[in-house]
Amino acid sequence: MTSTPIRWVVWLLAMAALAVVLALAGRYGFGYAVLVVPPWRVEVSMLTFCLLLIAVIAVSYMLIRFSMAVYALPRQRHALKLARHKERAVADLHASLKALFSGRFDDAEKLARHAMSIETKTTANAQNVDKETENIRNIAAALAAWAAHEGGNLPAALPYLEKITDNNAAKMRDASKAYMLLAENRAVEALPLLQTLAANDVSNIGVLKMKLEAEIKCGCLA
Repeated sequence: MTSTPIRWVVWLLAMAALAVVLALAGRYGFGYAVLVVPPWRVEVSMLTFCLLLIAVIAVSYMLIRFSMAVYALPRQRHALKLARHKERAVADLHASLKALFSGRFDDAEKLARHAMSIETKTTANAQNVDKETENIRNIAAALAAWAAHEGGNLPAALPYLEKITDNNAAKMRDASKAYMLLAENRAVEALPLLQTLAANDVSNIGVLKMKLEAEIKCGCLA
């Protein structure tokens, strides 16, 4: 797509060329244009006809652009609303992280939950969602889960993780869930998750350590 400065230069050159052509036509042109609409007959010089034609084209172009702008207003307004909503969600994520690391777990959970409410922008097919928005919602759900867990409310933490359905965030979800289950001495439930995670990422030291801990608690290494 041509950038705006270049487009303006092209327009200026085109206008200059048109002015030169019209000046030459006005000085040396002797033709006439005749418009007949019975019972009227209009005869104008070729220069006048060219000027009228250019005026009609210019007005038509402006009307078309104006109509397109008016038609696009609702969509642009909706896009602006989504962008502002996304900015607020990102700000809530930052505030939630700060609250979590400050030990204010209830505030962190509340802020993360608010970020999860970000509106999802869909495409024409209504199935493909904006990936950036989906990532914000997934991270917010994980943050809310960690805040609830650190606040001692595991029953509230796990449902947050279940809201993460994106395959790209599955490792984050399952590793967090396994950690929380281990912390609650539910190694039997955590072990299958850790075995799957370890099989898919053999270099993940954190997962391997949790897997070993779960196996020891389950007596698998006895």
